[in-house]
Amino acid sequence: MLRLRSFALLAALCLAACTPLSSQTLPTPVVSLPTVGLPTLPGFPAIGSLPPPTASPSPSLTPGGPTPTPLPDYSGRQVTVLHFCPRGEPFGLAYSGWSRALEERSAALNAAGGLLGAELVLVRGNADGPPEQTGAELGLLLDRHPQAVLALICDPASEAALADGLAEAGLPALGPGAFGGDTLFPLEPDPQTQLDFALQALLAQWPSLRPQGAGPELRLALLTWPADVAGELALSPAPLPTPAPTGDGTALPVLVEPHLNLVLQAELDADPFANVFDFVFAAREAHANVIYTNARGFGLAALLNALHDLGVRDRFVLVAPAAAYNLQLYEYLADPARAQGLYLTSAWDWWNQSQQADLQAWAAETEFLDWGALHAAGALDLTQHVLEQVMLEQGLDSLTAVRVQRSLRELRGYAILDGLSQFGQGQAQGLRLWQVGEVLGEMQPVYPPE
Repeated sequence: MLRLRSFALLAALCLAACTPLSSQTLPTPVVSLPTVGLPTLPGFPAIGSLPPPTASPSPSLTPGGPTPTPLPDYSGRQVTVLHFCPRGEPFGLAYSGWSRALEERSAALNAAGGLLGAELVLVRGNADGPPEQTGAELGLLLDRHPQAVLALICDPASEAALADGLAEAGLPALGPGAFGGDTLFPLEPDPQTQLDFALQALLAQWPSLRPQGAGPELRLALLTWPADVAGELALSPAPLPTPAPTGDGTALPVLVEPHLNLVLQAELDADPFANVFDFVFAAREAHANVIYTNARGFGLAALLNALHDLGVRDRFVLVAPAAAYNLQLYEYLADPARAQGLYLTSAWDWWNQSQQADLQAWAAETEFLDWGALHAAGALDLTQHVLEQVMLEQGLDSLTAVRVQRSLRELRGYAILDGLSQFGQGQAQGLRLWQVGEVLGEMQPVYPPE
């Protein structure tokens, strides 16, 4: 019997060996091994007593690296920011671009998800009264909204009126930069720095910029608004042995830079009906060829109108801080073309330099854009960046004015609106000289050279 089984098995094996591999079906062997006791080494746990291994996360195959940590969602919460900007006469129209841009851009921000889901709530303070009233308004708003973490200010007069109250309350503010303070963070350099830069830019390119018939000497006439309205602006050059006397016996400082001389300095009331013709006559008599003024809106318009009406516009290079270029300027100009050729100083690039698609789309839909609107949009962009930075690091419940102030002071090299201005060391950085073009709203960069 054993032989028959062996023969049958041998025959089966021979048959399998003669069959092609492709037609064979090879069963998977199942091998059962006896359980063998494994030794336990001294100082190590017995095998089988260890917990199952925890799987380590495998690297993400998503392009760009590991999946980022989900952002916190503060939907249903609010963050309060105060803002101050005149809306009544005489300055309301001058700053209407700022107010409109702040309202429209903040609405777009909230529609896009706000501050990590939290709603940005803007609370407006009344800035239409005298300085003491504006200062008292800040105290009232802080009593009603103690959770406010920041203030936004559009104009120098409000900045001056609020400076002491902001410092006392420890509330940081973004403002135009006409006045300094521990809690004030300027979006433009101070007035003196802007004047110094303008003169530097003119001197660097004086042969190509000087009016026809002007000599190699830059002869400066300075026209200023009162300091409490536009900020301090006073030239303080190194003393010279014999300063040139004026008609009333006082001496004018002579600037130490080569080919630059201050020949006239006058103050103009911040009033739409102020007489600017006397200044123009005096500038002509002093043989000035450059006029620098910090008057804005109707003040700058009055100067341009007077220069054109007297037929002497071509005798002067006219320079002003960029904030002077606003909707009110064109409302008071006898002809919009009279703004052509005006030079402006700013730490910001103009709208057409922006690479932000939504900003470009909004700008295209806006009838008139001025530097105030640019400052407001930039202030809101900077606000979002700083507040969200604190919220990510500390959480919304730890978002306070103190932490916002510290974050603003420590911020380095932030590109506002994707590079229209750089913010660092507590203020906007850098300056550029622009010239108003032939087309309304057109700006051409002049200095530094591209």
